[in-house]
Amino acid sequence: MSKQPAATKASEQNQRLIYIRVRLQELAAEAARLKAERDALRQAAGRKAGA
Repeated sequence: MSKQPAATKASEQNQRLIYIRVRLQELAAEAARLKAERDALRQAAGRKAGA
């Protein structure tokens, strides 16, 4: 079993970190969208209750 060159291993780790960072950004955007949706639903429910 041959060892990978250090540069290749570092490159793979960098790719993985980039993927993770992008995925975190996607999840943060999704969380923000869901929060906005939740707040809108709460407001709509509040208006119904107050009407």
